[in-house]
Amino acid sequence: MMSPASAYAAQGMERAFADAARAADAFVSSLAAKESGAASKAGLRGDQVVRAVTDLNRAKRAVKANARVYAAADEMAGSLLDILV
Repeated sequence: MMSPASAYAAQGMERAFADAARAADAFVSSLAAKESGAASKAGLRGDQVVRAVTDLNRAKRAVKANARVYAAADEMAGSLLDILV
């Protein structure tokens, strides 16, 4: 059974991976539109690339932070089992 802290961390990692996928898609879409000269047709602005990269970095930090929480919860559960056994 997964502890509540581990479940929240896993959920946070899942959400961060989804955010990273969205940001990567926005980044690639904005670059593709700029390359083809269709940026104005697609309604893309220059700040969208910056925003996508920022969102990608934020998702990366969120995954790392949630992985640390998951590891800490796992270690704590292991320590408690060592004490009880």
